[in-house]
Amino acid sequence: ILRLMPSKNCANRYEKGYKSSEPVQIFPYIGRSYESLSVLCDEDWTIIQRRQDVQPRVNFTRPWADYVQEFGELTGEFWLGLDHIHRLTSDTINELYIELQDWQSNTRWAKYSNFAVGPAEDNYRLTVTGYSGDAGDAMQERHN
Repeated sequence: ILRLMPSKNCANRYEKGYKSSEPVQIFPYIGRSYESLSVLCDEDWTIIQRRQDVQPRVNFTRPWADYVQEFGELTGEFWLGLDHIHRLTSDTINELYIELQDWQSNTRWAKYSNFAVGPAEDNYRLTVTGYSGDAGDAMQERHN
């Protein structure tokens, strides 16, 4: 009997040999293995936001409350949602990788070796430490 355990995140899927650039189902909710989440993976990274020059454009100028849940489409521009990001970052050490590209295709990056989003009760407090990269530490004043 072969029993396949569901993947908790993209890193877990990647370790199992799954590689996909299409939306996939993961199971990040501890104690609720039946509840899945659709995400987009880039190898072992779980993409939490994507903005690009595609149609239709997603309006990211929204009230704070809109950022609690996901919006947009995984096949285009999207935001994964603070609730989901909290679940994904609540019980493991996570890295945050940010890639920026301008209209002339120049790219910059920032990486944080420790990244977490707290629960709703803590207003989804952002924790980021351990910066490296060439984009500048835009979160320097916001650490913890």
